[in-house]
Amino acid sequence: MLKTAKQILFKIRDVAQEHEISMRIFLLLKKTGVPRKLNYWMTCAENRRLREHPSDDMLRSQKFYRENRERVKHINDLLADEMSKNTWGGVLAYRTMRAPISPELCQLNNTYFVDDVIQVENGEVFIDAGAYIGDTIKPLLKCAEERHVKIKRIVAFEPGETNYKLLTRYYGQNPVIILIKKGVSDRNGVSPFSGIGETGKITEGDVKQNGVAIPVVRIDDVSECSEATWIKMDIEGAEMQALAGARETILRNHPKLTICIYHSDEDMLRIPEYIHELVPEYKLYIRHHMWNQSDTVLYAIP
Repeated sequence: MLKTAKQILFKIRDVAQEHEISMRIFLLLKKTGVPRKLNYWMTCAENRRLREHPSDDMLRSQKFYRENRERVKHINDLLADEMSKNTWGGVLAYRTMRAPISPELCQLNNTYFVDDVIQVENGEVFIDAGAYIGDTIKPLLKCAEERHVKIKRIVAFEPGETNYKLLTRYYGQNPVIILIKKGVSDRNGVSPFSGIGETGKITEGDVKQNGVAIPVVRIDDVSECSEATWIKMDIEGAEMQALAGARETILRNHPKLTICIYHSDEDMLRIPEYIHELVPEYKLYIRHHMWNQSDTVLYAIP
């Protein structure tokens, strides 16, 4: 019953995001906090059941982390503070056992802008990969205003049709912000794209079979990104390819990185490993910004 109710809630969300007007109504509803509270209580109830009767996904995660325990330990050893180590352990316990994430490890209101880890500085060139409708741009501009610093440039990548329309409506007239209606990847070309709104993502397979194709580009090949001081990525599981496409920029500039790692178990391990391999001098932090397994973010600070 709970699973069905949650599916209905997600279906309403997806339908609402198909068109600009219904999307704006959906966003107004989100501001009330009602959808988040409903999702929270349904997730808690579902997790109580899953702790007694693990799903196939949980069993696969348990097997994955058992088989990769040395990688897990290595990443833990790389982390720069106790909060990161505790968060790392708490998130993995949730992914494998649905153990509740303690409130002190869950920071709901400051995704990408954790004061004790990262700061907005004067002259930032901020690359927003997966800009959605500007939900990262807004707090970035607010942080800059509060710290009395100036953003030099924001380069926002967003391939979703409805998302891009709203992004243009909200930020298209801001001379500091460059909007690019493309995805980011490890190559320049086209890729299949599925989903809508906040669930839109690059997919595998043939473009013709998937129906929708979007242009994709390497960050390294975008001139507006050449001076990047900060790269943020939340692109629904395509982060590894996008990081490979930003390799030269990262090696040259050592920008601050805020990268979502929660989209798969392999991403949880491979993304920290890859960033450490690229620039061993980075200090690595992990913070978690949701009560479930979403929104685990790796912070790499030069």
